[in-house]
Amino acid sequence: MKQNRWKQWGITAVLIAGTAGVLWAQKQKAPVKDDRKGQTYLSDKATATGNISVDNFHKLISEPVWVKDSAGNFYPVQTFTYTYAERGIYEDETGKEFISTDYLSSHCKDKLDKGMASDMQYRAKAGDTAYIEQVMYMLPNKEGKQTAVQAQGIKLILTK
Repeated sequence: MKQNRWKQWGITAVLIAGTAGVLWAQKQKAPVKDDRKGQTYLSDKATATGNISVDNFHKLISEPVWVKDSAGNFYPVQTFTYTYAERGIYEDETGKEFISTDYLSSHCKDKLDKGMASDMQYRAKAGDTAYIEQVMYMLPNKEGKQTAVQAQGIKLILTK
């Protein structure tokens, strides 16, 4: 009986020590701050998230998009996703009006393609919203090579 008791205590001690070892090994490291994430700007390098007039939107949206890093340097965008939310008033089968949003989306290189830019000249109106997201740009690293980095997206609300 005494041997079984020592076996049970031994197994229990090994399990406790093993659990403590696993928990110690899984202790999380402090997150590394990525200060390379930049802010996205339209072609004037001044317009970011916020309100924008329809006329100014027409001028800037067909030109290349830029990213400004934490050091204040501007880099051309390599790719981004453009989403346009167009608000409209519609009528259901009973004649009751309701407001709904239609979404248009496109994956772009450094700027909107000609077809989408041309379409924006006719579609864009006050109250609509444009999103530029999943913005990727190339940032030089210490070895002289370039690293692909994702920048913050922007939300543009069109005004009169």
